[in-house]
Amino acid sequence: MLKAVIFELYGVMIKSKAEPVMPPYMIDLIWDLHKNGIKLFVTSLLSGNEMQKILEPFSIASYIEATVPMKEIERTAFVLDQTIRPRDCILLTASQEGIDLANQAGMISIGYSDPHLSAPALWRAALLVEGFDEIDHTFLEQVYQDYHDDVPKTIVTTDRLLIREFIPSDFDALYAIWQEPDIRCFLEEFTNNYAIEKAKFTAYIQNIYPYYGYGLWGVFLKTKEQLIGQCGIELKNRKDTAVHEIGYLIGKQYRGKGYAKECVNAVISYAFDKLSAPRILAVIDKRNLKSIRFAEQNGMTYVEDRKGNHRICAVYERKPEAKPEA
Repeated sequence: MLKAVIFELYGVMIKSKAEPVMPPYMIDLIWDLHKNGIKLFVTSLLSGNEMQKILEPFSIASYIEATVPMKEIERTAFVLDQTIRPRDCILLTASQEGIDLANQAGMISIGYSDPHLSAPALWRAALLVEGFDEIDHTFLEQVYQDYHDDVPKTIVTTDRLLIREFIPSDFDALYAIWQEPDIRCFLEEFTNNYAIEKAKFTAYIQNIYPYYGYGLWGVFLKTKEQLIGQCGIELKNRKDTAVHEIGYLIGKQYRGKGYAKECVNAVISYAFDKLSAPRILAVIDKRNLKSIRFAEQNGMTYVEDRKGNHRICAVYERKPEAKPEA
């Protein structure tokens, strides 16, 4: 997960010493990254104190964690914050020196090449851009994921949550949630055997995500990356018709805080926008009164009862035009 972005002061944040103006789109980008919990740093050939004086007049100055001389960027973020590694950072730079230093440190470098100026080819950058007006947190997070093959795909983020693909190391935390009595009793085909469930979980990750491009995902607290549940979309065959079904559960200690509503609405919006799902179904065991009440309170409409697997389920649906309660 992307944790920090380092901006080169001149050429990126501010065009030049002669023109100390910060474009509105750069202020918007900094605000967007700050809102999504990304640590922000500024670097240049100047000293830290000199950079701070230049940044003081700008409204975003309070969002900057620190100013660090260019030659020290390889130890910038992870010296100031021990939870950040070099690989967790992206450097936005207009200089070849910045790119080389980032590459040496193991950071991702994005080079800015102004099409209106004659500038050296920043060919060693991981990515070249000709402007920042289209760049936001989502774009940079995608660059990060594309660059690191071992990073699980982030599906969507909300104000408080990160929803991403599961990885094998998530199993123990998820299995502990599955063991909660009021969750375990409603799980389909659950054996309550650790080894069997772990093998099924690993096979799911290896087969479902690559084949469909979606599935059941982990729900994490964005600030702590703490697993609190699961939520996702699966393609099921119902009455000889392929339908998109949502599944969701939240661990007991995290209920009553609005997390279920937050993740379900985000995943449904993702399904409509990215998967072009014409509707979303929720198939709920009729004994699970809390889940039925939750569906009704979040823009889902009852369709029918359905029998199968020794239980009776209520089927609810939500279509793109349906709006959840405020």
